[in-house]
Amino acid sequence: MLPTSRLCRFLAVLMTAILTLTIIGNGIVRSIATATPSAAPILLITDSSASNRFGPYLGEILRAEGFAAFDQQDIAAVTGAALQPYPVVLLAEMSLTSAQAALFTAYVSGGGHLIAMRPDAQLAGIFGLTPLGSSQSDGYLKIDGAQPIGQGLVTSRLQIHGPIDRYTLVGATRIAQLYSDATTSTPYPAVALASYGNGQAVAFAYDLAKNIVYMRQGNPANADVDIDGDSVFRTIDLFQTSGGGAPWVDRNKIPIPQADEQMRLLGHIIEDFSVAATPLPRLWYFPDNAMTMLILTGDAHGNPVSYYQNELDSIDAHGGKITLYLSIAADPPDSNVQAWRADGHEFGIHPYADQPNDYPPYNITSLAQGYDVYSGADGNGGWFATQYSSPKSRTVRNHQVAWKGWTDAADYAVTHGIALDTNFYHWGSWLQKPDGTWPHGYITGSGQPMKFVRADGTILPLYQQLTELVDEQLLDAVTDGAGFEHLNGTQSVAVSRQLIDASLAGDYAALLTQNHVDYYGAPDVQDWAEGTLDYATSKGVPIWNADRWLDFTETRHDAHFSGLGWNPQSGELNFSIQSGTATPHTLTLMVPYELTAGQIQGVTVDGVSKALTSRTIKGRQYAFFTVAPGVHQVVAAYPGAAPTNTPTNTPTNTPTNTPTNTSTNTPTSTPTNTPTDGPTSTATNTPTDGPTSTPTNTPTNTPTGRPTDTPTDRPTSTPVHTPDGLRQVLYLPIVKR
Repeated sequence: MLPTSRLCRFLAVLMTAILTLTIIGNGIVRSIATATPSAAPILLITDSSASNRFGPYLGEILRAEGFAAFDQQDIAAVTGAALQPYPVVLLAEMSLTSAQAALFTAYVSGGGHLIAMRPDAQLAGIFGLTPLGSSQSDGYLKIDGAQPIGQGLVTSRLQIHGPIDRYTLVGATRIAQLYSDATTSTPYPAVALASYGNGQAVAFAYDLAKNIVYMRQGNPANADVDIDGDSVFRTIDLFQTSGGGAPWVDRNKIPIPQADEQMRLLGHIIEDFSVAATPLPRLWYFPDNAMTMLILTGDAHGNPVSYYQNELDSIDAHGGKITLYLSIAADPPDSNVQAWRADGHEFGIHPYADQPNDYPPYNITSLAQGYDVYSGADGNGGWFATQYSSPKSRTVRNHQVAWKGWTDAADYAVTHGIALDTNFYHWGSWLQKPDGTWPHGYITGSGQPMKFVRADGTILPLYQQLTELVDEQLLDAVTDGAGFEHLNGTQSVAVSRQLIDASLAGDYAALLTQNHVDYYGAPDVQDWAEGTLDYATSKGVPIWNADRWLDFTETRHDAHFSGLGWNPQSGELNFSIQSGTATPHTLTLMVPYELTAGQIQGVTVDGVSKALTSRTIKGRQYAFFTVAPGVHQVVAAYPGAAPTNTPTNTPTNTPTNTPTNTSTNTPTSTPTNTPTDGPTSTATNTPTDGPTSTPTNTPTNTPTGRPTDTPTDRPTSTPVHTPDGLRQVLYLPIVKR
């Protein structure tokens, strides 16, 4: 015990120190309060007062790319201490005060990793850039595939919508080059990487969030404008240009999922920035280790019961299930619908925007009224509830893919209990290129489901899912739907095969079909549908209806990781995953296949060893494994850091190692494919014996004796692991760094 005088002096010094820390400011106090690190490795910073309202949509991009552990904070609440626990900070487009700019400068200098959208000019130095004080509106970027961050990504030029700042490089590395148009390069970077102090920073010269939204949802200036003059405002009008000029979407780029590729670039950056502190687990796009999905939908317009039965029997016989959208009619009766639902099919509404009817309650003059008539003001009544004893599907397609405003129609859907929209649709004569060919792929730049967002930044609880394969676009037999490409069944199957092959080879898309009940029995139409299903089955592609896909989409989106911990000494990455249980299908998780210390040794989920599959995705190797929905503890084991042998003179009782029969899970090397820019344009509008770019009989993802895209700098042999490669750990609700 200290003498009384010394104890008093000690207490006085201690109190002075406490007061000093308090006076210094909230930064120090907050750092004390947050001594336990956050469970999230990423901090997204937004600005509720920013003129660009799309900053929070970066959170949707993170979720789409499987980053299920991040925090979000408004810039007004950010302090230097609040930044410190995060290996990666993602900064939305905003203006900064000088004090705020100093916070981010200090964060990067101290070893942090910053990714910023159109960063404030005060931060230019940490990005190794000099702002020129000028910008361009719209443009293209070309990812540098020679840079580690860009390896494996598409290197074709990709569209940018919105303002793009111009910089010169002063120490930065150009990750992507800016183009003024599809062919003209500029000396400026679109994305640049720099080291600063002990940290690193990446600047996007454009706002990725705005670009993704504009790609997916089309040109907001086209809202309610009937661009093609056909007297119906449709979703496709959002992607065209008045006067027949170049469309909003570059038709040469439709075969490339442009939006998805740019989101994947962000994913590569985040992985590289976080790996030293915490290797990140991610959620793969699809369930059950699948690499692509085929989702079946179809519209119906008062057809006889026999039409429905023929289509459903055909789809059943070829391994599929479908969601059908019904127009007001007496058929099919409830008894049939319930029998079909018991067989795995689903039924929803097909609301009209204009449907004259002598019966006043069904006389529809607007899309908003159409939703009310079909499903009641709250989505639980209307014609559908009168006709059928089961709830309507929570997915929808409007008649004629009619739309309202930029996102007004999405609001109608939400109000009426809809959670997934299929109205964005590959259809129309506007798609034909000047050379007479027709592109196939992604008019929205994406094969992924993501939520709509209003112009004011409000994110809606409604997923947009593009319909890529449309009978009334492809088939000559569908005369009243235009059948623009005038293909026969065999040629149309070739288009389906092409998209499936491209998706498996690197597009990684959910491919959604339109199989009208009206046309299914026509020559070639059924042949196309069955040929598409058979090819998907031959490639191991699951075939689902839209409702089943929605259940999985919601479960994946809302899943999150917590308690993320990385111990480089033991080589253990551990975390918890929590998800809903609306889907019976497993979530697919991915972790790095190899770290600096070596290749993955195994994974346990709730203490049980899991089978691993090695896959190369966009130039990077991952270990894939599946987890049932719910709450689980996961441990991924890697080689630990080499121990330092420090002898001591204190004897210890060393227990005898008793061998056990703990099983290992040697990763299985599964071949994937070298990514391509996407399928080429196919088929002219003159029928031929086959489309002009009909795929060969040898698919691009034919397995060989070893994975075709295994990087040469990694061993191709399967590692053999000892039983003690899997370790039991004590789970603590803190991050190990």
